[in-house]
Amino acid sequence: MTPEQMICTVLRTPTCRSINFVLGGITVDGPNFEVVAMCIESGDITVDVQPGKGDVAHYLSDSDVFEIGFATLPSVLHAGLLVHESVHAIADFQEVDIKVRVSEAAGYVAQALMFYYVKKSEADANPGVNPFADPILSAAWDASKPLRNKTGGTLTTAQLSALDAAIIANPHYTGKENKKVLCNGLF
Repeated sequence: MTPEQMICTVLRTPTCRSINFVLGGITVDGPNFEVVAMCIESGDITVDVQPGKGDVAHYLSDSDVFEIGFATLPSVLHAGLLVHESVHAIADFQEVDIKVRVSEAAGYVAQALMFYYVKKSEADANPGVNPFADPILSAAWDASKPLRNKTGGTLTTAQLSALDAAIIANPHYTGKENKKVLCNGLF
């Protein structure tokens, strides 16, 4: 399986079709994940595998490129990275006017929802257990709870406050959390 096929396969799973919310003007749902998959297949979005970069993924909106550090899918956490970055691709083709912190919040919430749907039985049996040690993913897990098993939901500022604080506190986002994301379309 090529890296392109790997990403498209993840985006076409029932898990991704279960994700359905709007955040910061980005509509994150199965049909939009399908658009990302079709854009990868058509070459409108290219995939650049960068061996040695490890467990990372990035979507570059200025060049419509997925950069990934892995060519195979060793875990559900890697699939979550692909879902997260696909949210940024969705924002790009939807040409959403958005700040980094909101775009990242949408990506992390989608990532948490993907993990929830994969581990649904276990998560529903233990609703008080947060499976993530990472502060951002932990906050996204908690923020995603009102969106689980719902269609077209959104989150209030209060529901996003812990996630927003975790994003701002992360050195990777420090100084750029309020910058606008380039969402210039794909076509």
